[in-house]
Amino acid sequence: MRSKGLNDHLTTGAAGIALIKHFESLHDGDLKTVGLQPKLCPAGYWTEGYGHMMRGDDGKPLTYKVPYKTALARSRVKTEADASRLLAADLLEREAYVKRVTVLQLMPYEFDALVSFQFNLGTLGTSTLLKELNAGRRGQASAQFLRWVFATDPKTGARVKMPGLIRRRNAERALFDGADWTVHLI
Repeated sequence: MRSKGLNDHLTTGAAGIALIKHFESLHDGDLKTVGLQPKLCPAGYWTEGYGHMMRGDDGKPLTYKVPYKTALARSRVKTEADASRLLAADLLEREAYVKRVTVLQLMPYEFDALVSFQFNLGTLGTSTLLKELNAGRRGQASAQFLRWVFATDPKTGARVKMPGLIRRRNAERALFDGADWTVHLI
């Protein structure tokens, strides 16, 4: 059972925001050019800005089945400032969720790592990572980050190990452990 207000004082810090921005990049492979256009994530969902999931009028996520021109027409991100505003709103939602599902007092760096994990996957609440953490087994929780390195190909249903997810999970794990996460950027 969650203790009321235990982590309510926490917000995503500079390290957590930097990690999320790095992995949810505005770039399309060319690191010299900012690409504000919508992008398909490996799981087949249209995103804009820093990994903001695009949705249709019905509230459902836009998938690869929606043509690029439709995603582009629906995009709200026209500037880097727009991308940052959407990220701030998305973070509020993820932060509230992490606060709701955790029962131990978290260190700010642990909180940042969990927000990044939830931001990327949306599965913290059902994960063994959370079960281990809430049981007070921080070391076992830390090891769980590395299990989440697969994406499901939306067209074939195959689970594929993703190099980018391996780097991200290693960075999140390092941050969770209070270590330098930036060594996992390349």
